[in-house]
Amino acid sequence: MTPLTPGQERLWFLHRLDPADASYNMPIALRIHGALDCTELRRALAEIVTRHDVLRSRFTEEDGTPACVIVLDDIPLHTREATIETVRDLVADQANQPFDLADGPVARFTLFRLAPGDHVLCLVLHHIVADGWSVDILLRELADCYEAFIAGRPFPLPPLPIRYADHVRRSRDEATASRTTYWTEALKDAPPLELPTDHPRPATRSTRGAQIHHEIPPDLVAALESLARAERATIFMVYLAAFQILLARHSGQRDITIATPIIGRTRVDTEPLIGYFTGLIMLRADISGHTPFRDHLRTTRNTALRAYDQGELPFGAPFQAMFMYLRTQSERPRLADLTVEIFDSGLATAKTDISLDIYQGPTQTGLTFTYDTDLFTPESITALTDRFLTLLTAISTHPHNRISRLAVIPTPELIQLDNQQTGLPTISSELGVLTSGAGVIGEFTGLTGAPDCVAVECDGQHLTYRDLVRRVDEVAAELRERGVGPGHVVGVRLGRTLEVVPTLLGIWRVGAAYLPIDPEYPDDRVAYLLRDSKARLTVESGRVGDSEAGLTVESVGLGGREAGLAGGCGARLTIESGGSGATLVVESGGLGGGGRADELIFPETSSAGSGAAYVIYTSGSTGVPKGVVVERRSVAARVRWMVAEYGLGPGDWVAQFAALSFDAHVEEIFPALAAGAAVVMVPDGGRSFPDFLRTPGGRRVTVLDLPTACWHELVRDLDGVAWPEGLRLVILGGEQVSAEAVSRWRQRFGDRVRLVNTYGPTEATVVATAAELCGEAGNPPIGRPIGETTVRVVDEYGERVPVGVAGELLIGGVGVARGYLGRARLTADRFVPDAAGPPGSRVYRTGDRVRWLRNGELEFLGRFDDQVKVRGYRVEPGEIESCLAGHPAVEQAVVVTRDGDLVAYIAGSASHDDLRRYAQQALPPHLLPTHWVTVNGFPLTANGKLDRNALPAPTTSPSAYIPPRSEAEELVAEIWADVLGLDRVGAGDDFFTLGGHSLLATRVIARIRHAADLTIPVRTIFTRRTVAEFAQAVEAILEEAERCPTP
Repeated sequence: MTPLTPGQERLWFLHRLDPADASYNMPIALRIHGALDCTELRRALAEIVTRHDVLRSRFTEEDGTPACVIVLDDIPLHTREATIETVRDLVADQANQPFDLADGPVARFTLFRLAPGDHVLCLVLHHIVADGWSVDILLRELADCYEAFIAGRPFPLPPLPIRYADHVRRSRDEATASRTTYWTEALKDAPPLELPTDHPRPATRSTRGAQIHHEIPPDLVAALESLARAERATIFMVYLAAFQILLARHSGQRDITIATPIIGRTRVDTEPLIGYFTGLIMLRADISGHTPFRDHLRTTRNTALRAYDQGELPFGAPFQAMFMYLRTQSERPRLADLTVEIFDSGLATAKTDISLDIYQGPTQTGLTFTYDTDLFTPESITALTDRFLTLLTAISTHPHNRISRLAVIPTPELIQLDNQQTGLPTISSELGVLTSGAGVIGEFTGLTGAPDCVAVECDGQHLTYRDLVRRVDEVAAELRERGVGPGHVVGVRLGRTLEVVPTLLGIWRVGAAYLPIDPEYPDDRVAYLLRDSKARLTVESGRVGDSEAGLTVESVGLGGREAGLAGGCGARLTIESGGSGATLVVESGGLGGGGRADELIFPETSSAGSGAAYVIYTSGSTGVPKGVVVERRSVAARVRWMVAEYGLGPGDWVAQFAALSFDAHVEEIFPALAAGAAVVMVPDGGRSFPDFLRTPGGRRVTVLDLPTACWHELVRDLDGVAWPEGLRLVILGGEQVSAEAVSRWRQRFGDRVRLVNTYGPTEATVVATAAELCGEAGNPPIGRPIGETTVRVVDEYGERVPVGVAGELLIGGVGVARGYLGRARLTADRFVPDAAGPPGSRVYRTGDRVRWLRNGELEFLGRFDDQVKVRGYRVEPGEIESCLAGHPAVEQAVVVTRDGDLVAYIAGSASHDDLRRYAQQALPPHLLPTHWVTVNGFPLTANGKLDRNALPAPTTSPSAYIPPRSEAEELVAEIWADVLGLDRVGAGDDFFTLGGHSLLATRVIARIRHAADLTIPVRTIFTRRTVAEFAQAVEAILEEAERCPTP
């Protein structure tokens, strides 16, 4: 009984961990043509097994320590009949069948007879008793013995100088403590390799794998060998350095660790032995794109030499990538005068995520990528192979280039990227060619319609297109009288009333830009926005206020018109701005020849199309919000695309869901008006949206534009929502769409209702990419670039990344905003010159991580910074942290997201109620934390950085628990606790204080309906906030339903 080497111990442990793992099988399959003497072949194999006793090993265990026992049993050569059609599967079965290391044998030999003179020999050994060198010994000795035996000669091989067991004992005696110290320090805090995968990583590796083979051209090999000589390196080091770069460019990581085997045959007497002499070393590299390849190669050489000096890793360590280089002296095995060729063994296992083997013979060099099929598809690894060859070519021709400038994308893939990164110009046969000239908001010719169709409807009131034109004129005149003109900013602080649309258009009419201000914003926030934007005026419900002097004048009232006109009957509002003036037009069907009626032509007061359309403030990482200036030409391009792509026209009723402070309102209002559709304003927005759908206005809706988070909540209760009969299009945006939700939607609606997923930051004018969601498997994509838009995915050095590789999304084209108001440095950082575009063009650096899919669509992967999306709103935690840190009783504040909610962690003595009130004075509602956690200190990583993953989960502990006192209270408390994820909820607890919000309120209403068959208006929970109050409302509605039952 002998001990094991450290390498054998690692393989033994892996086998004990998963006895069904065949990834350490070493199959050799040979196709043999000619008169094979099976008897002498069997004799030759038997002699080799006798000669190398390690092949007769069994691996036992004593008190948890493995040991090797040599037995006398032979390893027979099994013979089987097969056909060319079946032999591949039979060989693969042999190659992928696991060994039993305890009971043995650790090798198996099978000869398949296909026909007279045609055989396949399959030899399979477990790696614990052999290495790559051993395979060469086995095949060479097999050839020598077979040739001697068929010629009648005796056993031809000399005695072995030592046994494998002698080597094991000697190597264990040579192990040193300094080796352990070296490797412990070298691998300290080494991050795992995170390559982009095609499938989610399973909880447990299955070791299923496959291989891709490719030849490296001889002239390329010669050039790389010349480079190696010039840099006093080996060709192994050149290939290793290239593989490190390939992995870095695909993972986006700088710290790359690769395992590689080393030959432990340091003494001459080990060279003729079959056995496991291979040890593993881990080669770690810090790869900067600014480093020239020659410098990286020198660093790789020095790292490898230090690792060789230390020897194999004396302990187990995880790794995700492996590299092996092997130089052989022959191209193919020999066996007397028979014709022998390599036969595919069909090995279908992988030791790790991905490994690269390069075999170099006298005339040919081949590479093999072995990959985990649970993670990668063959198409992805084939593409990886092409990129590695492209990289090797770039290294051979430009070794002085910086790593980031070395080409890694093959030419065909570059052409594919060029073709899919630009959206086509918007062309509509219905509307004619829509120009892309500066300043065009809309240009429609030859269309007629009636001016008395509904343009805007809100809560039972409406404006016709004729009314809208008149009201826009009145607003513009009033603004002009106040001195508002081109270049000015006008604040709009209006609720959801009929005043909103004419106010926005009136501001545009005089050439100014509007600044939307949510009426719910605290006064401090409003004051900051007005001060920072230098707004000339503010428009509020019932008055126009001077933002500086505080003066007010009475607004012209809109009256209380009766609802009931048929909507979408052909009227169109055309908003044209350009060098020739601005025009508001209502087209009427009463004029022959396509003439225009009720036409109001205003004098030129607006700037060209580069004039600002609006300023919207978004959350800022520095602690203060920043104003995004969007130009009119950008809005014009988006309106053109939306009208055409969404098929908007007379007859459509578009729900206006978004708050004005959210740029989705642009998509809901202006394309609808430009297409002659009706805009239906949702009175309370998301707070009572399900209730709105039951109103006459809601039932008429044909187009919905919803935040993804809101849609997710509605899909949870698909059958409980009163979806409009005429609904034909739902547009999503703001967050990642759930594949499960799409599947449920398609099961309910089939193809009757289009489902479009859009993506676009405020800085790119609402939308930059779009995708039709049809329910395909996988993560729903964000699609392709829309009209007049370009997108590129780049690495941290600005270089394009291959398909499937994560990078930062850059957006270019006409939709790119002017920049951040009054923040030149921040604008220059985020809006950068477009190297691939026309002179003067720019792209916006989104900070979003995306990747191209093979079908030409983009997949959203997250953020590169701390920015998050919460219920559709873009949130910079730094802004909230900065606000909270201003409280005198706060030492430090950290804000993170958990399960879609904002959680504030506070070090200090401030109470949660005090902090909540303090934050409400400065932050808008969507930036207020849902949960508050007081901590004594913040957890840190080994590098001294904040460990956000180690922050404790928030808990809610009501200060005074009052048990539910009625059946209704018990029902409500149970549902609230389940929805909010709490252990219990008392009668006096407030839904919103416990962490509730509008989306969870929708879920509560659905649960009440399912539990009690009772429909409660969503807005009820906003006015009856405690369990007791809400339960009273439930009981009242239930009593009313019993008193007046529905027939």
